[in-house]
Amino acid sequence: MESIGLTQTPGEINSVALPLAALHSAIRRRGVAAMDGGQPGEVRAEHAGRCIVVRLSGGKWVSPVDGGGRTAPIGREGEEDSLARWIAGELLGRV
Repeated sequence: MESIGLTQTPGEINSVALPLAALHSAIRRRGVAAMDGGQPGEVRAEHAGRCIVVRLSGGKWVSPVDGGGRTAPIGREGEEDSLARWIAGELLGRV
């Protein structure tokens, strides 16, 4: 089974693990592969050789803008379903 950041015992699951699990689930329901990203709090979605990485930071979902560490906010925590819809649309080429 793929890891989705739930490495703590049930009583110690941090507040980041639940939004990560929600985003993983919402992306997968749309037929796109979702996995942990390279850093804590990241989710990587892939389809047909294309990839989008988002990270939960300060209650906002952000996406890297360039290699210099800049990010752009693309959603708020709690809005994982609409974020997954956007990610799937970008990767699958749908509007």
